[in-house]
Amino acid sequence: MNQPGNAPASGPRSVVIRFLDAVERVGNRLPDPAVLFLLLMLAVWGVSALLASVSFTELDPRSGDPIRIRNLLEGASFTAFMADMVRTFVNFAPLGVVLVAMLGLGVAGVDLVASARGPLVLEVNSTPGLEGVEGACGVDVAGAIIDYVAEKSKKNQ
Repeated sequence: MNQPGNAPASGPRSVVIRFLDAVERVGNRLPDPAVLFLLLMLAVWGVSALLASVSFTELDPRSGDPIRIRNLLEGASFTAFMADMVRTFVNFAPLGVVLVAMLGLGVAGVDLVASARGPLVLEVNSTPGLEGVEGACGVDVAGAIIDYVAEKSKKNQ
């Protein structure tokens, strides 16, 4: 019987599988993606406030002017961030993947609709419908999900 954390007795594991297992272990120790995003956003704001007063001699190749760091916590910059926040995140191309990661789902369905503003996310759910996807792209999505779940269950025994 396997002990938790031990490799299954099915033989030696490839270098790629061991690497991916290590990446998964490190990823499982990280905080929730939403918390990581918030912490990184706060760090960028803090660094921008610290570096705003520093003078740089390097030149911006577009304008020829010295590079200048803008304090993102100043009134005008912060107001612009808040005013554009929804548009920025809605227009973020990999939004569906980020939402699935934030929900902590290994398998999910992201329903999108085309609009004049680009694709919009309708919903993210943990029980995706596969008929349309499989018919449109000719890929056995259900089989891939079964393989994924089987591999995960082997690791957790």
